[in-house]
Amino acid sequence: MSQFRYRTRIDLGVAAVTLLTGSFFLYQAMGIEPGYGGSVRPMMLPIFIAVTMMVLGGLVGLTALMNNAGLPSLKDEAVELADASGDQFGFRDSNLRRIAAVVGTGIAYLILFHALGYFLATLISFVLIQLTFGSRNLITIAVTAVIGTAIYQYVFMHLMGLYDPPGALFNFGKLISSLSGA
Repeated sequence: MSQFRYRTRIDLGVAAVTLLTGSFFLYQAMGIEPGYGGSVRPMMLPIFIAVTMMVLGGLVGLTALMNNAGLPSLKDEAVELADASGDQFGFRDSNLRRIAAVVGTGIAYLILFHALGYFLATLISFVLIQLTFGSRNLITIAVTAVIGTAIYQYVFMHLMGLYDPPGALFNFGKLISSLSGA
């Protein structure tokens, strides 16, 4: 690893994490029941996302290795790092608070999914992620969260025919059915 420049090591780390995450997603997607015999099966989108992640992770790694050869010699790396200190690559200047908030939103989504069901967990997560990335206009947050959640609900529950499990504390599907008279 010592023959790799700082930037190359960062890019290879990103590639490795992306490949591992994609592999895990692919493993999980293979466990989804095939469902009905329609043209779009519930496991199709997760498999597509997992394979795409793995391909892109591989490309990041390959690009990092190819670019490593064109960089200055290793003895010049200290000078290169000093010159690049104003550049914001790598993790030196990362916003760890924002990263923690995104991870926290993912954890909150899992907990909310169990407690409140898919629709409300997705709605709340949309709001949280918008707040994480600096959106403060309440109307914009509310409108985009509702529209985004409605689109997800339509795609996953209607088009793909996935089951919308009720939450342990609240059954949004039952509420919608009672309001619509179904």
